[in-house]
Amino acid sequence: MHMIAALAHRGPDGNGEFTDAGIALGHNRLAVIDLAGGAQPRVDAASGDALIFNGEIYGYRTLAGELRDAGVELCDRSDTEVLFQMLRRSGIRETLAKIDGMFAFAFRDGRSSTLYLARDRFGEKPLFYGLAGGNLVFGSELSALRCHPAFRDSGIDRDAAFQFLTYEYLPGNRSGREGISKLPPGHLLSFADGRITLEAYWQPPRGEEPAANDEVAALARLEQLLDRSVKDRLVADVPVGIFLSGGVDSGLVAALAARHASAITAFTVKMPARAQRPRQCLRGGQQSARRAARRLIAPPDLSGMPGGTSAHDRRSRRRRRR
Repeated sequence: MHMIAALAHRGPDGNGEFTDAGIALGHNRLAVIDLAGGAQPRVDAASGDALIFNGEIYGYRTLAGELRDAGVELCDRSDTEVLFQMLRRSGIRETLAKIDGMFAFAFRDGRSSTLYLARDRFGEKPLFYGLAGGNLVFGSELSALRCHPAFRDSGIDRDAAFQFLTYEYLPGNRSGREGISKLPPGHLLSFADGRITLEAYWQPPRGEEPAANDEVAALARLEQLLDRSVKDRLVADVPVGIFLSGGVDSGLVAALAARHASAITAFTVKMPARAQRPRQCLRGGQQSARRAARRLIAPPDLSGMPGGTSAHDRRSRRRRRR
């Protein structure tokens, strides 16, 4: 309960628990798709299969159609149900090879009692884990793991602190706390009989996309890929918004989104010390999206506040936006 409560801010729309012999799963939900359905943990009582899932599966409606054509009955319209049934029908590795999205999930195979943790290809969704007395403890944030008795007094990883001060982020699987690791992007963790196995389920493809013969063809292909990517991310049963930094990336995303959706609000944050440039960028963002953007005025001392913005935060946000 304490671990779930530590993550309440990540999912204010509902929570659930599942306990069975040797396993306990908890979930806080932020409802985006199928607000009436989509409850978690997702469990099949007969087999013991269980899933908790953070994120989104892009193109899940097409996958749902394939499952129905194969005779699989879906209990709701959520991407959670689609992922759950794919895992049960096709297995963990075939499912990971087929899905596209931003996700971190835990799946218990009832037949083998193996627990799987998986993280999306580029690590958009976080997932931390640690071993405690032969038990696997995991969560979306360090704060959840530190509610567990085994990690309550987990000290600072000094090597990780040195890396953070050097690179301004933590490379590899270091979390910053002793005994706790990050599951690397594009990796699958298997836990059975008290032992962990890690494997990479995806690597960036090399040379599979045929080279364009000229610049015009290359730009057309790039636009096609970007347009499809943005369109896939607009699927939601709640309002979708865009953060505008005034740079090329967010302006391009806004322009592409405007092709496919008519009810998008764009937001930009104005820092008082940089009053002129954000105002100019805001106008550019409005023009690209053809939307009335909302301007959020930050307090003058925001950057000096505990937990306020930092260079690392800004870089992290830029990576997420891409």
